[in-house]
Amino acid sequence: MFAEGAFSQAFIPVLTEYKTGRTHAEVQILISRVFGCLTTFMSALTFVAMVAAPAIIYIYAPGFHDDPEKFALAADMFRLTIPRSEEHTSE
Repeated sequence: MFAEGAFSQAFIPVLTEYKTGRTHAEVQILISRVFGCLTTFMSALTFVAMVAAPAIIYIYAPGFHDDPEKFALAADMFRLTIPRSEEHTSE
C-alpha cells in the first residue's frame, strides 16, 4: 500500500505545513489520527490476508493446489511472512 515511500512523500509536506502554521497540540492530533488510521488499516489488511491465505496462494501459485502438502505449506509460510511484509511497506 505504501511502497516506495509514497506515503512519506505525501505526508511529510502536510506535517511540515502543520508544524509551521499550527500549534503543537494540533500537530499531535494530526500524528495521532494518521497513526491510528494506518494501524487500523494495516491490521485489518493483515488479518484479511492471513484468513484468505489459501485463496491468495491459489491465485498466485495455482500449481500448488495439485499437491495438498505443498499448498498447505505455502499458505502457512504466507501467514508467517505477511505481517512482516506489510510492516516493511508502510515504512
